[in-house]
Amino acid sequence: MVVYMSTHGSSRSEDLRKVSYLYTYDTDVTSRDQIFGTALPMVEISAIISGRCVAQRTIVIFDTCHSGAGSPQTLSTEDMDRLREGAGRYVISSCEANQLAYEDSGQGFFTASLIQRARERRGCVRLKDLFAQVQRDVQERVGKRYGKQQRPVMASSASAAEIVLGTAVGGASEQCLAKA
Repeated sequence: MVVYMSTHGSSRSEDLRKVSYLYTYDTDVTSRDQIFGTALPMVEISAIISGRCVAQRTIVIFDTCHSGAGSPQTLSTEDMDRLREGAGRYVISSCEANQLAYEDSGQGFFTASLIQRARERRGCVRLKDLFAQVQRDVQERVGKRYGKQQRPVMASSASAAEIVLGTAVGGASEQCLAKA
């Protein structure tokens, strides 16, 4: 299962309880109290996915400012135990908890690189290899364009099995694994 979220996100420092939020289309950003009441807490989204998802392999991708706050390092011990269930659970964030996720021409550098790299491999790529390429791309492009830092992060369950995205044309998964 793949869950992908791309939106605006808030910093922990903007909340009295030090919680990061994902903004929805109707989030009221006029004050900190309004954000709290109208946005989705990032940690709760991770906890819901880890607690309610029964898929053995799960990839959660956040492309938002401060998205590193949704990584498993910020979850409770109980939520982390749930996340470890299954053959492989990964949370990929476009930046660290204290960083912004930069855009160019209305599209995030992270999402653009993710799409480009997956297309280059025709969707047949090991998740860890894809992430390493995207991480390098984003750091380089953001640094060059804005002179800022944006470092994508990936966290996984302790016993996470390798995940290969996609399959070769015609369903020959062995060919995909050989190429990945």
